[in-house]
Amino acid sequence: YYNRVVRPAARRARRVVTGSEHARAEVLEWTGLPEERVTAVQHGVSPAFFPGGDLFEPGYTYLLYVGNSKPHKNVEGLIRALAQVRQQVDVDLVLVGTEERQTQAWAQQQGVGDHLHTMMILTDEQLASVYRNAQALVLPSRNEGFGLPVIEAMACGTPVVASNRSAVPEAAGDAAVLVDPMDSEALASALVEVCESSSLRANLRAKGLARVQ
Repeated sequence: YYNRVVRPAARRARRVVTGSEHARAEVLEWTGLPEERVTAVQHGVSPAFFPGGDLFEPGYTYLLYVGNSKPHKNVEGLIRALAQVRQQVDVDLVLVGTEERQTQAWAQQQGVGDHLHTMMILTDEQLASVYRNAQALVLPSRNEGFGLPVIEAMACGTPVVASNRSAVPEAAGDAAVLVDPMDSEALASALVEVCESSSLRANLRAKGLARVQ
């Protein structure tokens, strides 16, 4: 589909717009277009995402992942990291938008099935309430064209722990803890540190609110 439809369409287009400089470089390489034909315009955030609104209060402390469970999202790796985190911190994981059967199977394999909670279709206002009360948003993707949950979380005042690959560092700047998404021990260590350090969470919150502007 991409070879037969998207690439010819891109070559016919007067301008191709994409969401990050990382994605722009990939588009240029893949299409062979001249640089002036491809423009990166970073994504913005809905006004629904702000720090002072309602809080999701499920009765447990939680980390948050927002996205699907396709292989490049590395949700299986995140659940492996959760099993390590829970050896030190009593924290659950809320996943918004993932496929429940598959994620529960991974969680059962890691012995954390009772500490994984999936939510599917939320309004922006509902999602913002879930962001606001999370210890941190976690985005451990191997590849992202931008990483919109990173800035949605920052707009809500939520600390971010995310991948150091693809476009994610471009979105996050210096306002997140960035780790190798394929190193579950490093991911778990970063999550434990954020959960245990209120000063680190406060610092990430302040940096995130400035960054999202």
